Amino acid sequence: MLKFYRAAMSRRGNQSHNESGEDVPLVSSPDDSDHLEFDESGQFSPHHTYENGTSHNRDRSLTHRIVLVSSTIVCLLSACLSVFLTFHRSLNYPATDNLSLYELQSKELSHRLYGLSRPSQFMGLEKINRTSDHLISVINYPFLVARIDEAHPHSPLLTGVESRKIVEGLEVRRVQIDRDISTVIQFRAIDWKLEKCTLHLNLPNEDWGSIDIFRLGADTVLDSSRLSYATRPSVNEKLGNVDISITANWSQPFHCLTDSIHTFLLVAAQPDTRVSWWQDKTIEHASVYITQQGF
Repeated sequence: MLKFYRAAMSRRGNQSHNESGEDVPLVSSPDDSDHLEFDESGQFSPHHTYENGTSHNRDRSLTHRIVLVSSTIVCLLSACLSVFLTFHRSLNYPATDNLSLYELQSKELSHRLYGLSRPSQFMGLEKINRTSDHLISVINYPFLVARIDEAHPHSPLLTGVESRKIVEGLEVRRVQIDRDISTVIQFRAIDWKLEKCTLHLNLPNEDWGSIDIFRLGADTVLDSSRLSYATRPSVNEKLGNVDISITANWSQPFHCLTDSIHTFLLVAAQPDTRVSWWQDKTIEHASVYITQQGF
């Protein structure tokens, strides 16, 4: 047994030294054996094998560096693109916080909002067992007041000093009814289950003539930037007539579901009719508004 052990150690020693006495690295793994090189005489060449191993390590290190640099560049480009898109969006699309409905209907925003339904602000209230109806009444002012001109049927009259002005920091819109000019008005029914509505007209005493009030067939928010005599909604029904020489106050009840849109048109019933006022958020002077009550 001892003889076999000495013979094995002798063969291993012969493999670890070449003829010149230089140490030869032993094969430690199958991967290392793949890189062993031999010279033309069939002798093992340790120097050449070492150089190939070093070159292989350098290639791997270079590859890792290329991957690292490439990943860093991609991350930086992504960050720069995100910053650019953020600033580009903020410059081209104004913030939608605290904008009036007129601004929300602008050309920049109307195409993004048109047709979208409003989320309910009364989620779950329909599940409550109510023992009594609402005992309150609220005043609701129009969110859209737009003049239309029969003499210029394709020209909207939304902008200009004759259509809007700022009073004490608030925007007010002009209501005008005469031979050529009519006024379209829209309301949105607000609050929960206040579905008994009444349309009110308080007309200025200094004006004259007669006004016809119509309900229009529009149950969505109109695009005021495109609203003109030619693009006005069709008439559904005539609600009434007001002769200013007889009365300056008129009202008409109607049913209004929560969050529904209601559109009306004020038209001169006589050629000499002259009625005009600036619509704001008060009923102390000439105004058009609705009241809402529960059933």
